[in-house]
Amino acid sequence: MFVALGQFYRRWRDSERLALVLHAIALVVLFSTFCALFNVLLLPRSTTPIDALLVEADAWLGYSWPELTSWVANYPTLNAILRAIYLVTLAKLYFALMFLAMVLDRRRLHGAALAMSMAAIVVVCTWAMFPSAGASAYWLLDPEIDRIVGPVVGSEYGAML
Repeated sequence: MFVALGQFYRRWRDSERLALVLHAIALVVLFSTFCALFNVLLLPRSTTPIDALLVEADAWLGYSWPELTSWVANYPTLNAILRAIYLVTLAKLYFALMFLAMVLDRRRLHGAALAMSMAAIVVVCTWAMFPSAGASAYWLLDPEIDRIVGPVVGSEYGAML
């Protein structure tokens, strides 16, 4: 629908700016749908998740998810900032695409859209070859820490994985 609207505004309304915005929205919607479907088709995984290996690598680097969340629990403002940054990441990417479309910067718009699409494909393919459920599926946080930090993907969700 967004592609058709974009073509309408490009051909009959002579509004290249709006056409680019609508085409950028169409790309995001269609590509996100494709990636989500591809991700679901990869489930259930027949190979063993690599979470244990990742936790071991984290330990070699001195990183521990439970220790980090316990530390962040002591700093509510930092916790709120980190949570907000995480939650708006995709929105910032979409806003950047819309901005490039609005200023009619086709070269950068197409480059950004291609980079975002290729990065998503690489991430999904990497996960297909090396599945990982993430820290929340491997570590069970103290309920009080889980409540204070309120991770986007918490221990309750991790238990379901």
